Amino acid sequence: MARDRAIEATTLLRDIVRTRPRALGVLDRYRLDWCCGARRTLAEACARADAPLDAVIDALASLEAGALASEPFVDLAGARLVDVIAHVVGRHHDFTRTQAPLLRALATKVARRHGAEHPELVAVDELVHGLFDELEPHMVREEKVLFPFIEALERERDRHAPPPRSPFGSVSQPIQRMTTDHEDAGRLLDELVKITDGFTLPASACGSWTALYEGLRAHDADLRRHVWIENEILFPSAIALEQRSVH
Repeated sequence: MARDRAIEATTLLRDIVRTRPRALGVLDRYRLDWCCGARRTLAEACARADAPLDAVIDALASLEAGALASEPFVDLAGARLVDVIAHVVGRHHDFTRTQAPLLRALATKVARRHGAEHPELVAVDELVHGLFDELEPHMVREEKVLFPFIEALERERDRHAPPPRSPFGSVSQPIQRMTTDHEDAGRLLDELVKITDGFTLPASACGSWTALYEGLRAHDADLRRHVWIENEILFPSAIALEQRSVH
């Protein structure tokens, strides 16, 4: 196959995602961490995931660059920060809040019913609860503290007014905390994927087990897009806006 030389071992994952929205299917197939690990090179990501670099490059090269820009976060580059925040809260935070009680209950139910024969389900139950225990207060801190300040920064910029008084010094301080939370959640996601063999169901899986793994797969995909938007669009834009406002 004639390889697209725009895709190299040294290409950053963030650049692949920005220019090839369809690449998400390839990156997910090989379990390459394109959200928290977006600033790694393709070679680094493949090494961490024990994925075959040449096969990944060939799969990516087969995609038409820039085609099918259907992933919602791609369109948010350059958007007003208030709109990015509204998307994060309305699309991703609300999805997590809706799914959390359902997936918690399913994980506990399946572990109790099948955990004796499949001890990995006990670990899945613990990981699911641990993940949402991390995410729920994280989202509250964003919505109550960080996001209102970012919105105020943009609002005062638009009014040509001085930046708002910060309750925490530079906006980069809470952003660093949120980014660390993202990394912690990413590790829990990776553990879930590993222990479930990529949410692979045995032939004997009951309806609740099936619903659990399907729900976890959907939430995994949504959370990785959620983290991407914040790490790669919202947070860098907020830091840049604050820096321009104080100079």
